[in-house]
Amino acid sequence: QFCQDMEKKTFYDQYLPEVLQETDSTEVFHPHLSGNRFSMVQQKGVFSGLTLKTTREDLVRAVAKGVMKPMEVTLAECQKHIQLSKSLFLTGGGANESLKHYKEQTVFSGYTFTLRKECSLVGVAKLAVKFMGETS
Repeated sequence: QFCQDMEKKTFYDQYLPEVLQETDSTEVFHPHLSGNRFSMVQQKGVFSGLTLKTTREDLVRAVAKGVMKPMEVTLAECQKHIQLSKSLFLTGGGANESLKHYKEQTVFSGYTFTLRKECSLVGVAKLAVKFMGETS
């Protein structure tokens, strides 16, 4: 909603990578503004750290970081209990080289990402094959 004035390709390939280069902002986004996969009830999100100088770019950056924070926390918690692979798949409509680079250099330092289209479908297909093999 913040950037309806630009094409999707421009947003992901040019605008977002440029916005994410700035690391010295105080704004924080706490998701789930658009809901989450585990709730049938529309969830709400909140921004904090806003000032009169807050810009659209600050809010976009806060959303990107806020959405990635639960992934960071989940990975850290999993690492306490099991050995994780340092190679991860990056999927979704915004998955591109710029986002891959950003994640590898900041929040997920130490991990390498491989861009993968339709990763959820691949996972479902693998589960289906496994299940079919167990029931045959």
